Amino acid sequence: MANKHPPRMWLLCALLVFPLSSLSFADADAQLQMAGTYEKSKDYAQAEAIYKQIVTANRGTDYAFQAQEKLTILYVDWYKQLEAEAALQQLIGDFSQHRRIAGAITHIADAYRRLEKHQRACDLYRYVVDNWPKDEHALWSQMDLVISYTCLRDHSAADTAFTKLCSQYSGHELMPKAVCLIADNYRKLKRHKKACELYQYVVDTWPDAEHVLWSRMGLVISNVEVGNEHAAEDAVDKLLSGFAKDERLATALCLLADAYRTLGKHREALELYQYALLNQPSGEYALWSQMGLAISNIGLADYDAAQAVVDKLLIDFSKDQRMETAACLIADEYRRLQKHERACGLYQYVVNNWPGTEHALWSRMGLAISNIHLGDDAATQKAIENLLADFFGDKNIAQAIQEIAQQYNHLQNYEEAQQVHRYVVEVLDTKAKNNRTVGSQAALAASYVALGRDGEALTAIDNLIADFGGHPDLPVVLCRPADAYWEKALLERRQARHDQKKESLRKALMECQRVITQFPETPHTTAEAHHISAECYLLLGDWKKAFHYYQKVIDDWADYELAPHVQFMIGRMYINLKRSGALGESDADLLIKDAYEAIVENYPDSPPAKAARSWLDYYYRKNQGGEHGQAGSNGRAHFHLSLFSRQ
Repeated sequence: MANKHPPRMWLLCALLVFPLSSLSFADADAQLQMAGTYEKSKDYAQAEAIYKQIVTANRGTDYAFQAQEKLTILYVDWYKQLEAEAALQQLIGDFSQHRRIAGAITHIADAYRRLEKHQRACDLYRYVVDNWPKDEHALWSQMDLVISYTCLRDHSAADTAFTKLCSQYSGHELMPKAVCLIADNYRKLKRHKKACELYQYVVDTWPDAEHVLWSRMGLVISNVEVGNEHAAEDAVDKLLSGFAKDERLATALCLLADAYRTLGKHREALELYQYALLNQPSGEYALWSQMGLAISNIGLADYDAAQAVVDKLLIDFSKDQRMETAACLIADEYRRLQKHERACGLYQYVVNNWPGTEHALWSRMGLAISNIHLGDDAATQKAIENLLADFFGDKNIAQAIQEIAQQYNHLQNYEEAQQVHRYVVEVLDTKAKNNRTVGSQAALAASYVALGRDGEALTAIDNLIADFGGHPDLPVVLCRPADAYWEKALLERRQARHDQKKESLRKALMECQRVITQFPETPHTTAEAHHISAECYLLLGDWKKAFHYYQKVIDDWADYELAPHVQFMIGRMYINLKRSGALGESDADLLIKDAYEAIVENYPDSPPAKAARSWLDYYYRKNQGGEHGQAGSNGRAHFHLSLFSRQ
């Protein structure tokens, strides 16, 4: 029988049906590019297969080296610890003499650090420094040791590592950048005093270096964050006078204005955004400066000025892909201040011009929420319908639906919230029967939870795990049902339905345990599961378990975004035990002191630190001549176990 397809058509069909078999027709560069594309889309299995094929087909070459490095990083990102370690050992065994081996191991350590596995990152950074001390990546590894130790709250080790960095690489041209990046990390961790010390060190030590501009910018932001207005204004003046002709100034001013705006200092932000636009009216940051102008004018309730800026934005940047982000963020600010008609206009603009993007999803959600407040039931229903139709499989669909329903709950329109979830079930249950996706299954599970259909919720969760066992987003979306049970418990608490509240808390804990025990540790998600568990046990009155989960967050995920709140809650628990009489006043005060000093030491510029300092000031006044300023538990950290065992 004759072949019905010409040879080229046959080849095309083969490529479509058997994508991996086609790799033999492509060179190694194309294969690496293809694997990178799969990796970006989180299709890790396909990327893994291609990297392995490159290694096998090109042993001992640069292509094999690149593929082995990328394969190791892929396993780290995929949370496959054993495979990552095996791939790393193969990389070192096969390419220990490769000219770029120090860089490869540094990149792998960076991958661990991105996932907040700082201890393993430190091991690899030290390995680079010890084995290739003259390589440029030894400097970066020594810098990253400081950063990782800081994230681990091992301040002594961080100081020692910084001293070594300065002594070993004092004359290196990259030192100003390295110190500035370390300062940036301190600023990110809200340790602004330390950040300012290092920014000033760059300014004083290398006055002509490229990173002096960024260090002066960091000085302003850190001083603004801690409310040191005098120092901030002085740093702004020096930045403007010293870099008036620097093309990077507009970028720095926009970032500074963002910092002021985030703190609600809109007038100061407006001035800096306008200065940035005068400096570079059409530069890279012109769009973000105009966006900031609009948001700050909204914050100042100058809606006419805001509208004029928005109109200009839409004209000047109509073809710019970044406009979807800018328009969505401006709409969010309108929505926050209850200007829902204006919010809807911008949300619709995003949806019309960039359908299918992440910001289109949040804009669909924003449309629904704003129309709820406008009382437009038809528009709300339409927004939810479009959200489900366009983002059926998106991992964020469950969160978006929950936020819409929560708006009804906040307005005490409980039946409407239930109706949202009933509609989700009606639509997604039909679709998901033949086309399950990680997003739809998570949304189904969360909606079943809200509707009290727990048997179906558990089935949806079981299906989610069975169908997407190796999916990198699985731990993240599994937090959605836990969140749903937690929100349900809070609603039942407000309604004084205490038995139902306890049952919902128990189920939230069960879902958190799935995330904690059945899946690899993932940044933020595993910490969030522990945090939710602590809050649940606290509401259930199980102080010992609540303390265990709070402390676990602090010990293992010190840079979790809510870690300062978690540390503060540990102190609050001791206060409650003291008030209840379960703990004597002197013992309680010492434990509260330790907990609050830990906030001041590790999160000195966080909002909870202010409250902690107030309590500590009271404690020090009451105990003059005591341990004022002396952090550390002196062994008391272990006393809490026996304390809570009595509860």
